[in-house]
Amino acid sequence: MDIKNNKISKIIGRSSAINTHNIGGTEEIARFLVKKEHAQILKEESIGLFQLTQLIKSDKNKLFILGASKFFIIKLLLISSMYKKIAHIKYIKTSNKTNSKDLFIRFLLLNIYKRIHVTDLDGDYFSQFEGFRSSTIDISNLINTNLNETARFKKNKLNFEERNIDIAYIGRMDTDKGFHHALDIFKDKRLSDCFKKMDLLLWDKDHETSIVNNAERELNISNIIFEVKEKSLNKPPKYDEVKIVILPYKNFDSTIRVPLVIFEALKAGCIVLLPSWIKEDDKFISIIDNFLNINHISNSLFFFEPSIDQTIDCINKNLVKKEVNFE
Repeated sequence: MDIKNNKISKIIGRSSAINTHNIGGTEEIARFLVKKEHAQILKEESIGLFQLTQLIKSDKNKLFILGASKFFIIKLLLISSMYKKIAHIKYIKTSNKTNSKDLFIRFLLLNIYKRIHVTDLDGDYFSQFEGFRSSTIDISNLINTNLNETARFKKNKLNFEERNIDIAYIGRMDTDKGFHHALDIFKDKRLSDCFKKMDLLLWDKDHETSIVNNAERELNISNIIFEVKEKSLNKPPKYDEVKIVILPYKNFDSTIRVPLVIFEALKAGCIVLLPSWIKEDDKFISIIDNFLNINHISNSLFFFEPSIDQTIDCINKNLVKKEVNFE
């Protein structure tokens, strides 16, 4: 509850985005709001038209719209236009992705629904809004606060040379996240002596399991581990077993502004390799630098070029590092 304003805080979004028992970027934001605002979780799928109307027209409520579907957001905007007095509503934009539906909602918020407050993860998306209506979430501090309260990041970490996995890919089996590029890298004979791991989060269990089985048969090497898990199981990666985490993202369209796995891997003392296109994203670099400064981590983030030769050269150079500075 918002004690100062005597408002009851609620987070509304798709169940797949705000289930605080799951792992994920929007889930981290939901967890933070639950702690900070004592917010209740409401899944949009279970909210009928009458209940939504009651939530909107009560100025006793403070509503955070997080990970909601575009259809739900437009429905909320339409209902809010029917009342002179509405709840304090804050729409949270979590990704850097902008498509036609995003632009349409942005137009509505900017020009028509001016009572709705907005926020994002770096201040860019809503930069044209009046100052009192827009705010920025400090994502590096938010994630760091959550990780410090997570038991798996409090235990003693293995020294760099004691970790038994040389290279790992962690994430979904998604082209935009670089899953297939990571497979190509892992196949290369120049890395045949490295112990490798694919730590995969499944969305479509049957289809993606068959892809994993085919990849295992194709690689047919003894020094690679495939570990698969469903998102709902909330089983975190074992970062402290890994020396290098390679994340060959094509873009950030399918994730929040800064993917959670980057923060987690750095916090666990892993070296993180990212594609060189990210170096041009000044906001991203600023967010990560802030996180590194908070945690006194140095020399842990490196960038590779897209060619297999350059990528493998980057991996080999970082594997010889004997010490990573982390607390």
